[in-house]
Amino acid sequence: MTKDDFMATVTPALLNFLAVAIPALLLWIGTLIRSWTNKQAEATDRQALHSAMETGTAAAEKKFSGTNAPASEKAAYAVNYAEKSVPDAIKNLKPTSEVMAKLAMAKQENLSNAQNPPC
Repeated sequence: MTKDDFMATVTPALLNFLAVAIPALLLWIGTLIRSWTNKQAEATDRQALHSAMETGTAAAEKKFSGTNAPASEKAAYAVNYAEKSVPDAIKNLKPTSEVMAKLAMAKQENLSNAQNPPC
């Protein structure tokens, strides 16, 4: 078998393989890129929500300082602030109202601990 005979035999099979393999590889790469960008967008939304909740909690502490407002009222204020501040992040993440309330309470506790560190 000569080189030309070998190439004549292998070339059609190789071209058929490449016709399937190259699009599959491109599709796989596209899926990886889409997955990575979705994770980056989710991380950005999550960071925006946490930042807004921290700011809302600080604003609630300032607004309700000197009053006997319950923690739930301060948390509701922080949640309302976050909902107005980062509506797109909330729309994308879809947290439940219970999750939002727990997040606000946790931020409230963090702020309280930062203002009154244990001895």
